[in-house]
Amino acid sequence: MHTDEKKWNKLYDLFSDDLLPSPYAELIAYEGETFHNGHMAFFCSHTVLGDLSQVMPPLLSVLRGGLKENLERAYRAFSEYDALRMEEDALEAILDECDAVFREGKEEVTGILREYARTIKL
Repeated sequence: MHTDEKKWNKLYDLFSDDLLPSPYAELIAYEGETFHNGHMAFFCSHTVLGDLSQVMPPLLSVLRGGLKENLERAYRAFSEYDALRMEEDALEAILDECDAVFREGKEEVTGILREYARTIKL
């Protein structure tokens, strides 16, 4: 197995063992939950856990450009809905758009994680 592949696997081992540092642990969780279930599922799961406000700053610190702006837009919409200032249909429309942008840019998220994985010592 190539060294980069070993480091990539180590990244996920660290994540599974709750040893991956911030913001990369948050980024892996965001990537997995959002890619498979959308922003709504990501926000709801972290709202239930009570850590959404703690998860957002690390994510926003590591995401770049359009993906960062997309997450900010999704979070604003979710916050407006959570505060009862937005109708559910409006929220769903915005989050559907944000989910599509995320899926289009998923390789950029993977690239950020690969960059970090290269720094992991085996």
